[in-house]
Amino acid sequence: VNDCWGYSAPHGTELGIYGWREGTSFVDATDPQNAVEIFQLPGPTSTWRDMHSYQNYVYIVTEGTGPGTGMQIVDVADPLNPVHIGTYTGNGFTTAHNMWIDRDAAIAYMCGGAGGGTYIVSLADPEHPVHLDYFGPYYIHDLWVGDGRATAGAISSGSLRIIDVSNPSNPVTLASHFYSGA
Repeated sequence: VNDCWGYSAPHGTELGIYGWREGTSFVDATDPQNAVEIFQLPGPTSTWRDMHSYQNYVYIVTEGTGPGTGMQIVDVADPLNPVHIGTYTGNGFTTAHNMWIDRDAAIAYMCGGAGGGTYIVSLADPEHPVHLDYFGPYYIHDLWVGDGRATAGAISSGSLRIIDVSNPSNPVTLASHFYSGA
């Protein structure tokens, strides 16, 4: 397992969601002493897999290549019966190392994938993401987004960046801090 995420359903069910080499596991963790895996979603083989939730959906990315690449979308409206509803591959998106969802803005940022840039998509229609931009001036390994700002680790260039994403179709780097030993 390389990453995990939690989802709390409105009526109280708690899910633990785990990315592992061959896919993603959904675990009913409502009673932590009796947790049980309820769903496995296969995916491209990879050491890296990341997932985040928005509304009653879980979005999953990986660096794995081959069949099934893209951002997998799982509906957890019935949290004990997750349903894989599709895989987003818009505008050439295939892989990502990490992702972050700005829930207030309904925007997903998928970084560190093929090509090195960051794909930015709208989740206004959660089952049908819409491409907004590909931000590619430098590789972003991981990021956090909120209040129109992204804080990003751009390890290949040995820098930390602050990016204005208030207009997600036109991100602008505001500040960069470079460090040695990248």
